[in-house]
Amino acid sequence: MKFKHKLLKDNYIVKIMRKIQTLEETERKTKIKKRIGSIVLLGILVISTLGFAFISNPFSESKENIGVEENQDRVSTDRISLKYEGSIFSLLSSYDDIEEIPVEITAKPNDYFGGVLYIASDNDGITQELGANIGKFASRVQRACYGKCDDDLPEKNCTTNLLIWRESSESKVYQKDKCIFIEGDMRAADAFIYKLFSE
Repeated sequence: MKFKHKLLKDNYIVKIMRKIQTLEETERKTKIKKRIGSIVLLGILVISTLGFAFISNPFSESKENIGVEENQDRVSTDRISLKYEGSIFSLLSSYDDIEEIPVEITAKPNDYFGGVLYIASDNDGITQELGANIGKFASRVQRACYGKCDDDLPEKNCTTNLLIWRESSESKVYQKDKCIFIEGDMRAADAFIYKLFSE
């Protein structure tokens, strides 16, 4: 009887030991699976980040503009691309298009940080080019009128940051107080943007 009782007790202990071993093995296998999963996800993250960096980088080494270094061997059809404090600016004009346009301004990029950027222009392309590039730093971009107008737009003067575009056969850019006057076409707008972020 004692022998039978001891045998049952031993069997019970063996079963419990097997369960404990099984739990330990299960936990160990779960930890291994988690580690493998983490390594795989980390690998995917690193590869996708590198892939995105190579695909989305529109600059070659010779054209990269950090603090705006010009490529001396540029072709006249090359569009201007530059970087300023981590932001990328891709303009529609080439260097050859804008190099002869006089830009007389004292404005700096900091003048547009956080405030409203007002643009007085009846050309949607010019408005979009100015808003897309300089508007990156403004709290918002708003169409406006320079002085009085019949449109349902805010009427502004040179006490607020106002970009004024006027169609003209002669391209030039100049400043009066907080107003920037851009005369000409898209090339004049790009000359202003380039000058603003290259100094």
